[in-house]
Amino acid sequence: MPIQVVADASTWTQKMLDRVSGSGDAWLRGVQNPRQSPTAAMKAANGKWKNNTQAAITGDRWGKRVATLTDESIQAAAAAAGSSKFIAGVQQRKDKIAAAIQRLQPKVANLAQQVRSMPQDNDQQREARMIANLRGMRAIKGS
Repeated sequence: MPIQVVADASTWTQKMLDRVSGSGDAWLRGVQNPRQSPTAAMKAANGKWKNNTQAAITGDRWGKRVATLTDESIQAAAAAAGSSKFIAGVQQRKDKIAAAIQRLQPKVANLAQQVRSMPQDNDQQREARMIANLRGMRAIKGS
C-alpha cells in the first residue's frame, strides 16, 4: 500500500468537520480573549488589504470564481443551510442593522420630503421626480 502524503478529499473534509464541531467553546474563548486588538490589527493590515484587492482585480479572481458556480449549486447550499440560518444571521446582526437604519432614515426621509414637494401634474414633472429620487438615493448610498 503506497504512503498517502495528503489525505483524500473525503477524509480531509471529515477530519476538519469533526474538529470544528468540538471546538466551538475554544473559538469563543479566543474571540473573547484576543492576543491583540482585532481593530488595531485590521487598521495595520490596510495596505495588505489594498494590495490583495488590487491583485484580485488584476487576476480577475471574482470572475474566475463566479465561473465555477451554478444556480443549482447556490440553491443547494442555501437549502442545506436552511432558512433558520438566514433568520439567525439577521437576528445576530440586529444592533448593526439598527445602527445603519438610524443613520439612513433621516437622509431618506429628507429626500422623500423633497421629492414629494415637487410638482407632479404632467409626465415631465413626474419624470423629474423620479430622476430626483434616483439621484438622491445614489447620493445617500455614497454618504
